[in-house]
Amino acid sequence: MNAMASHRPTRGWRSGSGVGVVLLAASAWLSGSVWAANANDLAITYLITPDEQVSASRAASPGVAASQPTYISVHVAMKNNSTNTINQVRVTSSSLVTAGARATYDSVVSVGAISPTCTSSTPSASETQVSCSVGQMKGGGTSDFFVIYKSPEFPNLPPADPIKVTISVQSTFSEGGSPSSPPADFPRETVTKDLTLVTTNSDEIKKSIKTVLPGNGTFFTGGEKDAVNSDNQFSTSVEVPSTEATVAAKKTVTNNSILETFLGSTTVCATALYPSYFCYGLISEIEVLDAATDTKLYLTGDLAGPQIKILLTQDISSLSAKKPLPKIDDVKIFYTYPNPNSPAQMPEFIQIEVKKCSETTPPGGPWVNQPCIPDVGGRINNVKGNKGNYQFKILALDNGKYTQ
Repeated sequence: MNAMASHRPTRGWRSGSGVGVVLLAASAWLSGSVWAANANDLAITYLITPDEQVSASRAASPGVAASQPTYISVHVAMKNNSTNTINQVRVTSSSLVTAGARATYDSVVSVGAISPTCTSSTPSASETQVSCSVGQMKGGGTSDFFVIYKSPEFPNLPPADPIKVTISVQSTFSEGGSPSSPPADFPRETVTKDLTLVTTNSDEIKKSIKTVLPGNGTFFTGGEKDAVNSDNQFSTSVEVPSTEATVAAKKTVTNNSILETFLGSTTVCATALYPSYFCYGLISEIEVLDAATDTKLYLTGDLAGPQIKILLTQDISSLSAKKPLPKIDDVKIFYTYPNPNSPAQMPEFIQIEVKKCSETTPPGGPWVNQPCIPDVGGRINNVKGNKGNYQFKILALDNGKYTQ
């Protein structure tokens, strides 16, 4: 695949003579709010992810599509900066869909200090409300949690007009002197974010997905995971591990996406390492972000630790663009990432070849900015005659940009 020219900070994979995938990191605060009420000094921040768009959930359709639930998260971080106790702390959020099915309440993920108790209700066919009671917060107390909504499910194509999912969040608390004091003495104005529902037709499903994961899980392009054919020549699947074994030692909610593009087959792939390398023009951009900050997630460890696992699948109808058909071991994968010493406004990019895990520096990767292909089972040849595909497994500690 060809590498995409870009002046924004990205991390990516590039592979020549075969399949191409791109991983990039982009972040955006959808909505944030910090406030304090009189002497209570209760500070609260909100962050709603994904940013601007979320994929529709899909139900399983035997022989056509696998189940692919997708999610939206509302991150709430609270701290009582005073020495006084605050009572009746409550966070209320809601989801409202302009058409079709509602976004349903999935779960609450507590990642620090006071864990809330949450209940849901459905005021209408298109709305879900979730009320989370944090209760009493003593001086210096904190609460850090995510409210998770499952995005609307559309078994059939939705209306032609764009469908919006509106997420709203508000907090209340009491300044009274006991846990039974009346709530809502200090309501905070509602913070609202509109998300457009995407990945609602077959063309979008083939090349993209955008979803939060409330824990470990897998997201992928295409109707069926890792399924390709002449009509859908390339697919990407990404497995995010449990992050409780990371440095933070806590569960992490991730904000994820894949976007594939096809630039067209070319005879020459101009890379610094291989200026005459053949490319298929396939690119896959992948994001794995920490949903609490919407910044790139970094895992720690080695082959024994948690890793992001990526599988790229390329159909023979795409591989046959090069004659004769290349051997799977002749296909090279490249990784492109921004030089950390270059200015953010005009970043320079570094390109490396993705090697076997035994050939990383030091051996035994993956490492940050050093994804690797497992020595055993990293390249899978499923071609028989004029049918089948090549598959490439990649292990990584962070997301980036891959191209083949």
